[in-house]
Amino acid sequence: MALTAQGRPVNGLARLLVRGVDLVNRRGKSVGVRLVKLTGKRPYAIHPKHLVDQSWHDWYVPYLSAADRVLDVGTSNAAHLLQAAKHCQSIVGVDYDAAQLRIAEGELRARGVSNARVFAWDITQPLPFADRTFDTILFLDVIEHLVPRVAVLREIHRLLTDDGQLLVSGPNSQARHAAPRRALRVLGSRPQDRVHG
Repeated sequence: MALTAQGRPVNGLARLLVRGVDLVNRRGKSVGVRLVKLTGKRPYAIHPKHLVDQSWHDWYVPYLSAADRVLDVGTSNAAHLLQAAKHCQSIVGVDYDAAQLRIAEGELRARGVSNARVFAWDITQPLPFADRTFDTILFLDVIEHLVPRVAVLREIHRLLTDDGQLLVSGPNSQARHAAPRRALRVLGSRPQDRVHG
């Protein structure tokens, strides 16, 4: 018998509801990502949120300075790296996903960005940089995907200059749109569905 996080049994109807919402969530995001490519908005699949040209999306930009050496941990397709590169001396993006990094490299070339580079790395392992290398580290919408969070944060701390800054974001589980997700967690949703709760 399946149990909720509070140890109560999950009835069949609740389990069916969880599975239905879970399926819609996974398929809906997948469709949105594919539509970006199919509609010609980008030549590759990308989450539509990265097409938004609003200051709230790039909230970290006012915290960057022209002299900053920046590291983008979990850069993926470099959506944030490309924006940050306009406002700093240099930026390096690391991610484990080689397919997304190929997209990032293509975007860097297409846009003529010369102060940025990306490379593949398992960010749960020590990064190949000397202590205190970066003035600013971007850690945007990544922390919720990691299991060894404390170890990764220690590594980030090692890489920051003494007066450096970590700019981090993650999902807001208290937002109004998250209430149905919180209810699903109580009903026993799968662990990966809790990531963006």
